Amino acid sequence: MRNVQGGMIDPMLGRILRWISYVLPNFENFDVMGAAAHGRVIPGILIAQNTVYAALYCAIVLAVAMAIFSQRNLK
Repeated sequence: MRNVQGGMIDPMLGRILRWISYVLPNFENFDVMGAAAHGRVIPGILIAQNTVYAALYCAIVLAVAMAIFSQRNLK
């Protein structure tokens, strides 16, 4: 979403897409298929960083969900 050409879309839509791109997870960080397909070693630090990124993202999403559902009367 961040790479959409500025002249192709409305500037307001570009700002909205940029904001959304910061909220959604960046799955490109997890793409190691090219390295694995060519027999390159995947660095341990990349695996650790991706694990921490995924854990933090899940924790934030769960915290937001808990905050939303704690205010609802589900009875």
